[in-house]
Amino acid sequence: MRNLGNVYPAPRPPLGKFIPVLFLFAGGYYSLHHANFSFIYQYALFMVLLTLVTLFFDKNLLASARLFVIPAKRREMGVLAGFFAALVAALFLLARVKKGALLYGFYRASTPLSGGEPIVVLLLIVIPFEEVFFRGFLQYHLAHLMGRTMGFVCASLIFALFFGMAGGWWTFAVFFIAGLYFGYVYLRTASVVLAAVLRSVLVALAGLLTF
Repeated sequence: MRNLGNVYPAPRPPLGKFIPVLFLFAGGYYSLHHANFSFIYQYALFMVLLTLVTLFFDKNLLASARLFVIPAKRREMGVLAGFFAALVAALFLLARVKKGALLYGFYRASTPLSGGEPIVVLLLIVIPFEEVFFRGFLQYHLAHLMGRTMGFVCASLIFALFFGMAGGWWTFAVFFIAGLYFGYVYLRTASVVLAAVLRSVLVALAGLLTF
C-alpha cells in the first residue's frame, strides 16, 4: 500500500485528528434510532454531514492521491476477487442461519420507499461517503498512528461497532466480516474508489440473493 508503507510512519497523527469519530457515533446513533423522514435519505444526509465535519480535520480527505491509488499486481487482484466470492458466500450462509436479509435489510430498515429509489441513494451517496470516512479517513490515519495491521483491524472493528448500534450482534457480525474484507482491499490498494465499487456490487448482490 503506497501511502502507508512504513509500519510507524512519522509524524504520527495527533489524537485530536480522530474527533470526527465522536461525531460518527453521536450523530450516527441519532440518525439510526430517530427517523424524522425516510431512513435512507436521513442516513445519506448524515453521511454527507459526517464527511463535511471530517474535511475540517483532514483537508486532503478527497484528494485524488487518497481515493484512486491501485498499486496491486494482477495476481493480487485475483486474490481480492477470490476473497470477494468467499465474502458473498459467508454472508449468504449467515443470512440463512438468521433467516433474514442481514446486509440489505439494514439499509432498507424503516423506509417506505420502493422500486429502485433506495438503491440509487445507496450507490450514489451512502456507500461512497461511508468508504471515504471508514477507509479514506479512519483506516488511513489509524494505520499511521499504530501501524498498517492494527489500523486495519481497529478500523474494521469501529465499522462494525457503528452499525451494531442499530442492529445488535448479528448486524455487528455481518459488518465486521464485510469491514475486514473492504479494509483489506484498502490495505492492499489504497483505493477508496475500488472499495466503494466492490461494496456497491455486494449491496446489489445482497438485494438479489436476499442476504
